[in-house]
Amino acid sequence: MAYVTLAQIRQHGNYDADETGRDVELSALIPRATAAIEAYTNNIFEITSTSTRYFDAPIDGKDYRTLYFDEWLSDTTSLEVTNGDGSTVSSSDFVTLPRNHTPIYGLELKTSATVAWDYTTSPEDAISVVGYWGYSQSPPDDV
Repeated sequence: MAYVTLAQIRQHGNYDADETGRDVELSALIPRATAAIEAYTNNIFEITSTSTRYFDAPIDGKDYRTLYFDEWLSDTTSLEVTNGDGSTVSSSDFVTLPRNHTPIYGLELKTSATVAWDYTTSPEDAISVVGYWGYSQSPPDDV
């Protein structure tokens, strides 16, 4: 995962197509630049696969309908939410937070939902969410 290609670096540095003598050196800078950007921003801007993260089931209180994430979720295309009781939570039962753009920082059950965030044995790590965890699946232009 890199935010720039060798070809882009060569073009930006005004290297001719046949000037390949510094390609090894320039290529070595790409992962270092990517790591520096991610460390500085504390974000990942290019997610290539889904993974599963686990969250505690909210218990009573003010935000009992809201499930807050500990990492950005880049979109909802491959989103799969499994409640702590093993049932699937349908996308028609929740809205994303924020609602109209990404990245997403949580899910809120609709007041019309027929489910609640639930657990069988323990609320810790009861809910699993499969998705693209990170700021975006492709880096924004300014990155």
